[in-house]
Amino acid sequence: MATAASAGLRLSLLAVALLATGPVAAQTAAPPATEEGRTLLRLSEQADRLLTQDRLQVVLRAEGIDANAGKVQGQINQLMAAALERAKAVSAVKTSTGSYSVYQDRQPGQAGNQPLRWHGSQSLTLMGADAAALLELAGDLQKAGLVMSGMTWQLAPETAKTIQDDLTGEALARLRQRADKIAGALGTTVERYKEIRVGNASGIEPPRFRMAMASAPAPSPASPPVSAAGEERVTVTVEADVLLKLK
Repeated sequence: MATAASAGLRLSLLAVALLATGPVAAQTAAPPATEEGRTLLRLSEQADRLLTQDRLQVVLRAEGIDANAGKVQGQINQLMAAALERAKAVSAVKTSTGSYSVYQDRQPGQAGNQPLRWHGSQSLTLMGADAAALLELAGDLQKAGLVMSGMTWQLAPETAKTIQDDLTGEALARLRQRADKIAGALGTTVERYKEIRVGNASGIEPPRFRMAMASAPAPSPASPPVSAAGEERVTVTVEADVLLKLK
């Protein structure tokens, strides 16, 4: 009798335990209520504006050619030292030196017993917003023996940032209008914006110069170079994950 009573008691306790744990397991497996019955819409919009480029960059190079490597390097060093001294006197222009290379080559049709020539070059970059001062300096350096490698206008990053907030507002307004239109076409409404990603103002990347080597020193120009600024398109991109719900 005691044994039968103990067994019945154990079965009753087991049944109670199963009933207690059942609802807990069901609650754990249930999906989040916030996403149920919602549609996830992913959108991307841009706003852009054309701005006048306001920073000029000029790249020149000092060159040397000789059968003696030491003479070549001496020519380059002398030209570059004088150019840096002249450039640093113009406060409106930022100056930096670039790559320096010296190599030996054989001219077409040159006999094997003839001495090879050494070529050397070092670049000098000038940058500034005062185009008149920069172009005058570039002309002086050309007359002093430097050779023009390239010239380009750019949009200064700080200029692009001045309209970053305005473009962000325009892009967000377009994204919101588009989300409302899509939601309406689907018979839904915008419940909330789950996530928004906003980029920084960016323009077209300025070209990078490849330094060319001349076979002989170029003649100095009689007048300084000229240049006119162009326009650059600045863009801000926004992306969003939007939750839509039925009306």
